Amino acid sequence: MKIYLEVLKSLFSRPATRKYPKEKTLPPESYRGRLTFDRKKCTACGLCRMVCPTKAIRLGIRMKKIKVGKLTFKKAIHPIISIDMGRCAFCG
Repeated sequence: MKIYLEVLKSLFSRPATRKYPKEKTLPPESYRGRLTFDRKKCTACGLCRMVCPTKAIRLGIRMKKIKVGKLTFKKAIHPIISIDMGRCAFCG
């Protein structure tokens, strides 16, 4: 008997899904956007990992030789290895 009541109720109610291609869906107010990362702009300083609240960014370590005049120095740089999208809070 419960099934028949449910069928009757659903016959006269609005559909639960939207007509996707024809109707545009607006993102919710809490939507923070899609993550974008440009490797060309990255200086490999490691600050992104330090400020990431969810620790979603994994960095590597590599030594880079820097010449200043006649002197050569070694500097540790931290290139991004991966960003765990499951942990990411899309905070910016």
